[in-house]
Amino acid sequence: QGRWSEAGQAWMDSSPEIAKMIREASLPWCCEEDHGEKERVEARNAFESYLHSVRAAVEGSGEYGGLGERLGAEEKARVADALRRGQAWMDSNPEAGSEDIKGKHQELEGVCAPIITRHCGQGPA
Repeated sequence: QGRWSEAGQAWMDSSPEIAKMIREASLPWCCEEDHGEKERVEARNAFESYLHSVRAAVEGSGEYGGLGERLGAEEKARVADALRRGQAWMDSNPEAGSEDIKGKHQELEGVCAPIITRHCGQGPA
């Protein structure tokens, strides 16, 4: 009982299930494919979070009317258009790679960040 035997080892070596488990156990925890998928998901989450944050900041909530109260009509239209285009791109490219997503994120920030920064330090309207 509880002793290793050559007969038992021979069975384990010939068992396809055991052989598969041994192969899988010897694989690295994070394969290159998994790492790429993780980066893609993180980039997508960051982009969607930025879309949501900018939209919430501009629209405001409750008594606070948001940054939209301070923006001129042209600036408000530029931000709204950039958000709309960013969301449309995300919706039509669900399998986009991390680099493409990061590029679109930077493109959106390039439009929104200067406008938001210009108006953030002005205090309540």
